Amino acid sequence: MSWETPSCRMETFESSPGRLSQPYVALSYAWGDLQAPKECIKLNGQIFEVTKTLYDFLCFFRNSLVNEETRPWIWIDQICINQLDNSERSHTVSFMSDIYREATFVVAWLGYDLWSTRNAQRLGPLSRDGLLLLQPILNNPYFTRLWIVQEVILAREVHFVSGHIWLPLHDLPQYRFCRAQNFLSEIPTTSLDLLSNKDNQRKQLAIDPTYQRHEDFRFSIINYCDNVCSDPRDKVYALMGFVEVEYQVPIDYSKTVEQVFHDAFQILWRDWLTDNENNLAFTAYTVLRLAKSMLPLSPYIVFVKMMRARLRHLERKRNDSDVIRYVFMFRDRYSVLTSD
Repeated sequence: MSWETPSCRMETFESSPGRLSQPYVALSYAWGDLQAPKECIKLNGQIFEVTKTLYDFLCFFRNSLVNEETRPWIWIDQICINQLDNSERSHTVSFMSDIYREATFVVAWLGYDLWSTRNAQRLGPLSRDGLLLLQPILNNPYFTRLWIVQEVILAREVHFVSGHIWLPLHDLPQYRFCRAQNFLSEIPTTSLDLLSNKDNQRKQLAIDPTYQRHEDFRFSIINYCDNVCSDPRDKVYALMGFVEVEYQVPIDYSKTVEQVFHDAFQILWRDWLTDNENNLAFTAYTVLRLAKSMLPLSPYIVFVKMMRARLRHLERKRNDSDVIRYVFMFRDRYSVLTSD
């Protein structure tokens, strides 16, 4: 999109993996409260409603130092995907990882918080007082979103922006050490872990420019199932951009939440065929966590009852492994929901 005053225009460009007809920037942001009143912009001369968070970014982008002649095209999901068309939405989300991976850079919009932003600019040498200035920034709801994991980690380069200020967050991975040493427990793990993972990928790409991040689906569920998304189906779909090929779940927004969970469960189910009890127990724990994070209460209770029956043959080995004990600890924690 190319911007003029409060209006924008949208165009379609041909592209294929690794080959772009038009360079672009991609936006990473939190949509905000979907029930809140929308703001209006002009899109190709027509009134178009967007969330307040996106509206604030568009105002920033329009008034930024980027002049009109060099202002880049920018890809924004809320505008570039017809959110009311499940077929288009499913198709585009299936290659969302390529969109962020191939962007010239990604702008991570944290919103307007001028007091916190100005304090973050004062970040100096590694110290508790210096790091405390970052606490409000790193507690930003942006870092709790599930979709931003792939948007940030897969990007070639990420520019964090708050207010009218570009934030110096690139060196933050070193601060994980401080948290590990209880030096700064107030800094949340979600933001530091994300930035650390991004730093690790940057180092891998420096060694091998063809490197692409792939994770075990189960580890991705455990690591990110507590992250926030407005659509429960995205508890699965938002992970597809960086999980291993054999764990890919076909993206289809015409399916219900329960159907999407079933699709994921069927893929994870293959690990039940192994004779390795630790592997079996870890998979059981994974699907329980996924069920708890995305299913409504009634189907969740039905699923856990089914899992209780499947886990009975592990009962005699529950003290043989930390992983197996952890599975039963999780199951027993919710036994009040599943008592016969």
